[in-house]
Amino acid sequence: METNAPYRSLRHGEMLNWYRVERILGRGGFGVIYLATDTNLDVLVAIKEYRVLLPGGDSETQGSTSQSEHAARDGVQSFIREARNLVRFKHPNIVRVMSVFELNDTAYMVMEFEEGSDLREHLQKPENATEKALKALIRPISKGLAEIHRHGFVHRDIKPANILVRNDGSPVLLDFGSARNSAQAASDVHTALVSAGYSPLEQYSGDGDQQQGPWTDIYALGAVLYFAVTGCEPVDSVKRGSALLNGGKDPLLPAGLLGQGRYSKEFLSAIDWALAFRIADRPQTLADWVPALFRDRISARITRKVTPDETDLADKVTASDDSLGGISMLDEAVPPEIRAVRDRRGNAGRGSGARAFHGRDSEDRRPTQRLAARTQTRGRSQRSKRFRTLYWLAPLVIASGLAMSWLVLVINDVGPDKQGASTRTDPAASDRQVSVDSGEARSSGSGDAATAGTDAGERASAGVDSAAPTQAGLTETGSTDDQLELATEAAREKAEAARLQKQEAAAEEARRLAETEAAAEKARLEALETDRRARLRARRQQLAQALSTAELRLDEGLLDEAEAALDEAASLDRNDAELKSLRSRWRVALIDARTPVSDSDFDQVIERFDRLRRAIEDNDVAVVESLTEPSGQNALFRQLMSQFSKLDISIDQIRVTNADKSINARLRIVRMIRENGDRATPSPAYRDRTISSRRIEGRWSLINW
Repeated sequence: METNAPYRSLRHGEMLNWYRVERILGRGGFGVIYLATDTNLDVLVAIKEYRVLLPGGDSETQGSTSQSEHAARDGVQSFIREARNLVRFKHPNIVRVMSVFELNDTAYMVMEFEEGSDLREHLQKPENATEKALKALIRPISKGLAEIHRHGFVHRDIKPANILVRNDGSPVLLDFGSARNSAQAASDVHTALVSAGYSPLEQYSGDGDQQQGPWTDIYALGAVLYFAVTGCEPVDSVKRGSALLNGGKDPLLPAGLLGQGRYSKEFLSAIDWALAFRIADRPQTLADWVPALFRDRISARITRKVTPDETDLADKVTASDDSLGGISMLDEAVPPEIRAVRDRRGNAGRGSGARAFHGRDSEDRRPTQRLAARTQTRGRSQRSKRFRTLYWLAPLVIASGLAMSWLVLVINDVGPDKQGASTRTDPAASDRQVSVDSGEARSSGSGDAATAGTDAGERASAGVDSAAPTQAGLTETGSTDDQLELATEAAREKAEAARLQKQEAAAEEARRLAETEAAAEKARLEALETDRRARLRARRQQLAQALSTAELRLDEGLLDEAEAALDEAASLDRNDAELKSLRSRWRVALIDARTPVSDSDFDQVIERFDRLRRAIEDNDVAVVESLTEPSGQNALFRQLMSQFSKLDISIDQIRVTNADKSINARLRIVRMIRENGDRATPSPAYRDRTISSRRIEGRWSLINW
């Protein structure tokens, strides 16, 4: 099987050890991938043959130079070393390397054969290109790629053709033939193998492995998502570098612009981040990039956890409320489960006494506690009323006491001696005195009886006289109390009237101030409303002017001026419907302006030019009018077609101008033939004219002439 033609592909039926080649699955930068049968296990495998395909010539027959042979030998040994490292990877979303061996002056890597469709074919169904579907596809791929990076390797060839979607919908990353250890020394020489659009600039240099790392694969994976989102291949990084290094704009349109409205802003921003041109501007690891790619705008639900300190505080508050006998949260119906927990917590903190208090007895006492609370409230209200009554009666009581003291002094000054006073005041003593006097009268005989009768009459008279001043004193005392009470009541009424007058004056002043403030506030609000309406009218006028300018510039194809006008309009009202419509037109025009004129575009315009030529030769005025923009040329040709039966027309000097996306040609009137057969040659003044058509927002305009 050994051969001196290392670039000859194997054919069906040839053997590589115990592997029988079935057919070629594909070709890549490192050679050919075969579908083969493991004759020992009777299973299908994929075998990658290490081969650097040289540009130009026939890859099947071209010989190798000594320099390429030396590079090939070094590449084979590196290929084998890396395959022995890759065989350690075991992940459901990366193809497994099973074996590696040398044969035919090259090396072969045996991998599991996976059945399914590649990503490019998978994305042809619209439901597979939604954000949810793409995230579900990329998540397992990123996990498998993270496993590769964890071992220090870089895949270096991620593209839609190397992502296979199995029949069960799960993805798998293929083709590890170009994988490299990112920690290799710079002296190791490798061939620069790239996939245009999916390889960053640092991958274009054969001696640039020291600049490659996880960020290289992140760029490629971002490019895959860019293709899935936009349907367009990403611009090659070499073209991007040429434009940026020469002071131009990045020719790669952002995914955030092309996918706006169909994908979330976070998802598109993560794709653009991965496609940053400079290494330092990209995510350095998948751990940095994947969270941004899968970020969801779902606010987390907040759950509050009660701390042990709060639990202790709740116990203390409950105990304090019960001890006061007031109404607490425990008066509400408590489920048995919660009551049992409270009982256990009380048992742990306060012993048997606390358990009795927080048990069923405490529940039974709660109605009594509520009644006691209401009784205490009524008692406090009555005490407050009594305090207010005493506040007003205290001056009256003091005045009455002073009056009584004065009355006692008067009575002491004008009354009889102490004996008479004691006689009048002590009836028992008076009786004893009468008895003595009677005894003496009986012993002295009838003569003394007259004298005793006289003394009794005097005492009776004295008693009557002493009673008169007492009654007079009481009458005078009553009159003094009434006067004091009346004076106090008058003073109180006067003070109350003065207080009410002050309150009314204060209320009137407050009312005047409130009216003044209300009037001032009303005037201020009216001024603000007037100013707001004026500013709103000015903003609307500015917005209308900006939108009109943007539309005019779009029609003229001046996209930079249109973008400036749209930005000005967005600063005035970002949600304006006309602004959104014009912004959408601008995006389409921008994409159109950066897309070169294709062969199909050229054929379409040339066919339109030819239709115009035939319509003029056939004197079909209606078709000429439908193909051209109205101008003076229409009237001229109508006149010529009415005077001549036939006009011979030629169209030549066709040229394409990508700057303004136009196709131009020269229309020449060769000869003019009348009905009688006379022929005329037009003058040079109107023999030749330029016809053109421009591509505006993806559509070709009518012919201008």
